Amino acid sequence: MTRLIAGILWLAMASMPAISQSSSTRKVDWRQDKAQVLRLIDWNEAEVRKAEVTHGDREHLVSKYSALAVLYTDAGMGLKTEDAFRRALALLKDGPQDRLADELEQLGVLQMAMGELRQAERDEMQALEIRQALGDPVGLALAESQIAGIYDFERKFAKARDHAEKAYDALAGRADVDAADRIGVWHTLGFALTGLQNCERGIEVLKDALEMARSNPGPGDASLGYSEYLLGFGYWQCSDRDHAAAWLQRGTTDMTAEFGFGHAMYVNAMKQYAQFLRQYGQLEEAVAAEAVVHQAESVVDANTLTTRAGSRLSSP
Repeated sequence: MTRLIAGILWLAMASMPAISQSSSTRKVDWRQDKAQVLRLIDWNEAEVRKAEVTHGDREHLVSKYSALAVLYTDAGMGLKTEDAFRRALALLKDGPQDRLADELEQLGVLQMAMGELRQAERDEMQALEIRQALGDPVGLALAESQIAGIYDFERKFAKARDHAEKAYDALAGRADVDAADRIGVWHTLGFALTGLQNCERGIEVLKDALEMARSNPGPGDASLGYSEYLLGFGYWQCSDRDHAAAWLQRGTTDMTAEFGFGHAMYVNAMKQYAQFLRQYGQLEEAVAAEAVVHQAESVVDANTLTTRAGSRLSSP
C-alpha cells in the first residue's frame, strides 16, 4: 500500500490547538528543493502528453498521473494534485481494484488538506470496502488507520481510537509489514489515545513508534524528527509541560535537517510549537518560532496553490 509522504496525521495537527511511501512511481524525496521538484513535474508532464498522443498503456498513464499528484503535493499545488488524482481514478474505473483503493486513499488525504472532510471520509470508506472485498489484511489495516486519521483530524478521538485499534491489532504481530506503515499506525493510535487522555498507553504507543523510527528511519511521517515531535505533542495533549517542551523542541530541530526549511510538515510543526510556547508564557521563544513560519510562508508562490493541471496537461 502506498500513501502520501506527508500522511494524514500532520494535517490533523495543523488544524488543532493540537496519510507511507513504498512505490517508486510515487515516492518523492522530501529533501528535494522546489526547483528539483518542478523539474520532475515538467518531465512527468511531458511523459503524460506523449502517452496521451500515442494512446499509451493505461497502467503507464496511471503511474505517471500518480507520480505527478505526489510531486504537485510536494510543490504545494493543491488543485493540480486533485486533477491528477481524478485522472488516475478515471483510468482505473474498470482496472485493478487495489490500485483504485490506493488512489482513493491518496485523494482522501488531499481532500482533508483542502478541508473537504465529508468527501475525504466517503473516499476513504470506499477504499476500505475495496480492501475488505479483496481480503488483504494488511491493506485493510492500513485503510482503517487512514480513516482513524480523519477522525483524529476532526478531534473525534473515540472513533479514531476504534479504527486505529483495529489497525494496530492486525499489524502488531506481523514482521512482514513495512516499518513506515507500522510507524504510521502507531502514530495514529497514540494520537487518538492521548487526545482521549489515555495518557499512559498513548505515550507508550508513541514511544514505540519513536523506537521504530530510530531503527528504521524513513521519509515523511517515518522520520525520526517527526516521531520525536509527535511524542512531544502527545505529552502536550496530556498536559505534561516539561516532557512536551523537551520533545517538541528536539523534534522541530531534527525536522529542520530532515525536511528542509520550507516543507509543509516542518512549517506546520513550527506553528504548533509556537502555540505551545505562547500557551506556557514563553513569548520570546514563540515570536522566534513564528518568525520562522512567516519567513517560510512568504516564499510560497500563490499561483501554485490555485492553478489547475489543465493549464499544462491536456484533458483526459
